[in-house]
Amino acid sequence: MLLTGSIPTALAGLVQNVEGLIALRFFVGILGGTFVPCQVWSTGFFDKNIVGSANALIGGWGNAGGGITVSRNSRLR
Repeated sequence: MLLTGSIPTALAGLVQNVEGLIALRFFVGILGGTFVPCQVWSTGFFDKNIVGSANALIGGWGNAGGGITVSRNSRLR
C-alpha cells in the first residue's frame, strides 16, 4: 500500500490545477490511512502483556517520521 501511495506523492510537483490537487490529496489521504491497519496488525501479532508498548512504539515511529518530514521540508523552502 505504501509503495502504491508513493506514486501520486512523487507526481505532486506535476499538479497544474485544482482538480489535480484534489485527486492528489485523495490518494495521499488513502496513504495516510495505513496507520490504522498497522495498529490492528500489531494488536493481533503481539502478546497481551506487551501489546500496549508495541502499539506505542509503532505509533511513535510513525509520528517521528512525520515530524522529520515536516522539519526537512520546511528547510527546503
